[in-house]
Amino acid sequence: MASYPGSVKSFTTKNASDTIEASHPNDIQDEVAAIEGGLINGISHDLSPSTTSTRSLGTTSKKWKNIVADSLAVDRVVSTSMEVSGNSTLGATVISDLTVTNLQVNGGSSGIASAATESARVYQSSNGTVANGSVYIFSYNDQVHVSTSTWHSTTTNPSRLTVPSSGVYLFSGNAQASFSAPKGSISLQILLDSTIVIAEDRKWESSVFIAHTEDLDVSAIYNMGSTQFVEMRVVNSVGTTSTLVANSSWAPSFSGVKL
Repeated sequence: MASYPGSVKSFTTKNASDTIEASHPNDIQDEVAAIEGGLINGISHDLSPSTTSTRSLGTTSKKWKNIVADSLAVDRVVSTSMEVSGNSTLGATVISDLTVTNLQVNGGSSGIASAATESARVYQSSNGTVANGSVYIFSYNDQVHVSTSTWHSTTTNPSRLTVPSSGVYLFSGNAQASFSAPKGSISLQILLDSTIVIAEDRKWESSVFIAHTEDLDVSAIYNMGSTQFVEMRVVNSVGTTSTLVANSSWAPSFSGVKL
């Protein structure tokens, strides 16, 4: 009886003077038949390389035609042509790095669903005041939307939007400032890591001293590191105290989205 596929067959080395018993070739015959049956009819054991990431399945000139699997976990996929046909799904395929020169999707209605976008929008629900010559940093107590808790906390550093991962992001903010007798300028800025201004909207007020409000809008695209954060602030130089109006969830609001 063959040892394969349960274990490796152990043979005894024969000497020239030994008598050849019928069981000797029969044992070999049983193993060969079991291995051939497994190769043709389907193996019934796990198949793995002896050392991690040192063996290949096929070559660039001798490729396998099709690979059919219930679940496929791959560190990296490089393909010159990838086709998804019928009602196919890649839901069970886990790929860390996918490079496809040409992706074709045929039939079906599910299509391809992109990964969830990292995004956030926060809002300050109360008015703020900033004296002339001073700076006001908004602090957000309302999370209109956050895709992950890494973005924002209403209790710890509530003024910050902290990006959940490195990459290029779009940030935008809105504010409304009200003054009684302005003369000078007022600015809405996006501040990186509490030090660097990466965007600014500045409005200059005339010398007419007419009480009014200004809508301020600012945006920036920036390549962020995984631990970096942004804040939004007002710099007041209008010669009088300014009220930063909380207005129906659109101002003051601050948003970020990964591109």
